[in-house]
Amino acid sequence: MSIASSVHCYLELLCFRSVGLTQHGFYKVQITVDFLDGDTLTIAQPISCHQYPDSVDIGADLVGKATIDQESCRYDSAAFYMQSELEEAKMNDICCFKARLEANLALRSSALSVNFSLCHSYARVDGLDEDAFTSKSTIKVHISRPLAGVHELYQVVFPDEHYSTLDVVIHTTMAGCDVSRDICGDIEGLEIGQVERPLRGLFDRLMVPVVQDLEKLQGTLADMRPFLPEFASIVTLTQEIFPTGWSEPDYQVKRYWDYLLGVCLQGSAEEISKRIQEILLHALYYISELVAALVCISSLRPEIVQMYYLEKYAKYRSLLYSYAVVPAKTMVDSPPLMSPVDQEAQQKTMASSKRINPLPASTSPIFEEAQPDIHLPTLPVLFADSYESPNPTIEEAKPQSGFHLIVLVNGYMGSWMDLMTVKNFIGRKFNQRVGFLLSRANEGDDTKHDIMEMGRRLAKEVVDYIGEYCATDLGRLSFVGFSLGGVIIRAALVHLEWLKDKLFTFLTLSSPHLGLMYSSSVLVGTGVWFLRVFTNTPSLDQLAMKDSSHIESTLLYQLSAHPGLQWFRHVALFSSSDDNYSPIESSRIELTEKAIRGSKKGCYFVEMAGRLLANIKPERFLRVNVDFVLSASLDHFVGRKAHLEFLKNPQFLTILTENFPQLFL
Repeated sequence: MSIASSVHCYLELLCFRSVGLTQHGFYKVQITVDFLDGDTLTIAQPISCHQYPDSVDIGADLVGKATIDQESCRYDSAAFYMQSELEEAKMNDICCFKARLEANLALRSSALSVNFSLCHSYARVDGLDEDAFTSKSTIKVHISRPLAGVHELYQVVFPDEHYSTLDVVIHTTMAGCDVSRDICGDIEGLEIGQVERPLRGLFDRLMVPVVQDLEKLQGTLADMRPFLPEFASIVTLTQEIFPTGWSEPDYQVKRYWDYLLGVCLQGSAEEISKRIQEILLHALYYISELVAALVCISSLRPEIVQMYYLEKYAKYRSLLYSYAVVPAKTMVDSPPLMSPVDQEAQQKTMASSKRINPLPASTSPIFEEAQPDIHLPTLPVLFADSYESPNPTIEEAKPQSGFHLIVLVNGYMGSWMDLMTVKNFIGRKFNQRVGFLLSRANEGDDTKHDIMEMGRRLAKEVVDYIGEYCATDLGRLSFVGFSLGGVIIRAALVHLEWLKDKLFTFLTLSSPHLGLMYSSSVLVGTGVWFLRVFTNTPSLDQLAMKDSSHIESTLLYQLSAHPGLQWFRHVALFSSSDDNYSPIESSRIELTEKAIRGSKKGCYFVEMAGRLLANIKPERFLRVNVDFVLSASLDHFVGRKAHLEFLKNPQFLTILTENFPQLFL
C-alpha cells in the first residue's frame, strides 16, 4: 500500500569558506538530489533558483549567476574567485528540487541524497571559462526520513587539498499527495467496533510524521523571533494559522484523529481515502506557508538567518561531542605532580563502556555521511583533568582584538605538512578568527640538530612572520607542538620573552617535556639507543638526557629552569597511555613511580617537573589523556600508532576543537 507524493527539497547556500585550498582560481558548487525509494532511484528535478541581489561577498568575487541544467538535473552556483586560505564567499543562493515518488505508509522507506561537487577552474587572462570547470571533490549527504521534514543547517566539508566548508540549510517537505482507495483495504468491510484500531495504526504511520514537520517549522520560527524583531509580524502570522491550544502536546494530532474517526464510522473506503487526503493536504498547506516564510526571511536577512542556524548547529555539535569527553576538576594550590593510583585502568574501562552504550537521543544525527565525524566503535575518549585554585586571583583579560596567530611545529624527522590536518580542523571551526604559521624552520634532518639551535630558528621564523604580516595588529600568539615540536617551542620561548604579553595558548600533542629517561617501551628505547650510537643525532641525545655525563648539565634539565609556560593564558598537555614514543608521564609533566623511589636520577626528574609547573596558575593548566581505538599492527605494537593518531584522527581533532574552544578563542 502506498501513496503518490510530491517532495520538495530547498537548499539555501549561505557561505563558502576556504580553509586549506591549495589551488587558487574560480570555484563553484554543483548540486544534484535523488531519492531512493526501496529499489527505485528517482532523480529530483531542479525547478527554481534565486541569487538575491543583496548577496555580500567578503574576500572573494562572485562571478555570473546561479543556473539550472534541466538535462543533467543539476544546479550550478555562481562562480567565485579564491586566491588564498581563510577567505569566504557569502552566496545567499536558494534552489529548489522536486520529485514525485511512491512512499509507503510509514514514510520511512524513502531516503534522500544531496550530492555536492566542488568544481575548479584556473583564472584566465580573458576571464572565466565556464567549460573549463572540473570536479575536485564530491560529498554525498543522506537524509533517512525526508518526508517527515528536515529544516536544519549542515556544514559540507570538502577534504584533503581542497579543504573547505559550505554552510547550507536543507529543507525537505512533502508538497502534495494522491491517496488511492486501496490504502483503506484493510479497513473496508469491518464492523464499527473493529475499525478504530487498524485505522489508528494507519493514521499514526501516515499522519504523525507530517504533523511533526509542522511542529519543527513552528518551533524554528518561534526560535528565530529574538534574532528577527523586524519580522515579528511574520512569525506571529504563522501562529494564527493554528487554532487555540496548538502548544499543547499532540493537540493537532488529536484534532485530526477525531475528525477522521468520525468520518470512518459512517463512510466507505473511498470516502475514508478522500478524507485522509484532505487531512494531509490541509497540513501540507500549512507546511508550505511556513517554508515560504522561512525562505522569505532568508532572502531578506541572510546574515541573521545564518547566525541563527550556525548557533543552533554549534550547540548540537557541542552536545554531540561532549559525549566523548570525561571532565574532572580538582581544587589545588598548584598543578599536581602525580595522578591517582590505577587511573589508567579506570579510564580504559570507562572508555570501553562509552563505545558500547548508545549516544543520547538528543544527539541522534539528522544527516548521515559515508564517513561520519563520530563513530562509536572507534571513538577516542578524552579524559580532561582541569584544576582550580581555592583562592583564584582575578586576572585582567588580555585584549581579544587583533590577529590571533597560531604557530604549528612538527616533530622529529617531520615536516610542516604533518600539521596540515590539525591546522585544517582548527581553521574549519574558527575560520576568520585565527591565522596560521606552519613552521618550516626545522624539518627532516634538521630535527636531528641541537634543540636550542632549533628553538632559535623557530623564534626567528616567528619574529620574521610577525614583522611581515601582522606587526601592527597581532593580538594573540599561540603554539601547537607535536612530539619533539613541543620541546622546540619551549626552547624558542627563551628568545620570545618580549612577546609574553601576547602569548595565549601552549598546546602540545604527545611531547616528551621530561625526556625519554623513563621510556616504557624496550623497543623504542633500543631504537633511540641505536640512532644515538650510530648516527649524529644531538636532539635524541638531549631527549634521552645523555648529552652530558652530569644530568644537571643536560639540556632538558637546564631548559626546565627557563621561564615560559607561565606566560600563557592556557597550557594544555595532550597524551595517550598507548603512546610509547613519548612516555605518558613525560607528555603530562608528571612523576613516575620509578622517579619517586629516591634514586639520584629520579630526584633530577622530580626537580625538572616541579620547575616546569612552577608559577603556573591551576586554572590555566589542563591535562588530557586520550584513549584511542587502535587496530593490531606493528606500529601499534611499538606504540607509534597512538603517537601519530594525534595528527590524523578526524574524530579526535573534531572533539578537540568542539570541546576546548577556549584554547583558540
